[in-house]
Amino acid sequence: MVQFNQDLGFVQALDEHLNAGHRILSAPDYAHARINDHSLFNKFSNVLSFRIGGKDEDGNPTALYWHPVINSIDDLRTLVNELKSWYAQGLTDSFALKVPRGKYLKLLEEAKSQIGESRTLWYISSDLLKDSIAGIVNLDDALNSTEIVPFFGSVNLARDYVQKMRTFGKINIGVWHEKKDSNIDNPQGRVLVFGGDYYNILGAGGYDGNWRFAGVPFDAAQKNSPSPNSFLERLLNSP
Repeated sequence: MVQFNQDLGFVQALDEHLNAGHRILSAPDYAHARINDHSLFNKFSNVLSFRIGGKDEDGNPTALYWHPVINSIDDLRTLVNELKSWYAQGLTDSFALKVPRGKYLKLLEEAKSQIGESRTLWYISSDLLKDSIAGIVNLDDALNSTEIVPFFGSVNLARDYVQKMRTFGKINIGVWHEKKDSNIDNPQGRVLVFGGDYYNILGAGGYDGNWRFAGVPFDAAQKNSPSPNSFLERLLNSP
């Protein structure tokens, strides 16, 4: 895994990996890396996954987590160019990306169609948002938290990550996101981040000028194949 040491602007950080021929790691990828390498819990990293909030077609507050599937350098280039077009519109006052409404509604529909305990898109309904926490969560409650399983992309991976934290004495995990994003007509997207602080915060970031992604050469890219499990029915069966 390669993580460049300097903090860069958003476009420069993406281009650095793209030009090097690296697949930028998603949240599931980086979670796997942390589980396998304890030292990464002390490092901050942005990942190529997103939390996007906005209103649906009926005006209801909603959110989704998106872990794009990147199988080739061409896939990455296409996604990076799309992200650059969003960034070129300027950030919001809270440093979020402005996501085209048509794109958000399309992702919402796709998210609603995905089922199972491992997904690339996780839909968070207005009902689930009422229980959403932005703050410190006890590890005993982590897997029943609205935001944590979608952040990792799978139930099994979230469980493994929580268990790994327990092995070095942690009892809490931090979760951060902007609740107001879901109440805005124009969707706002935030790049996910793994914090390196005491609570190892999982966040939907709003940074301007301090970006640091991790990547691997495409021929060394990890595959994510979590094993199935059954719980969190409200989240898994959300319409």
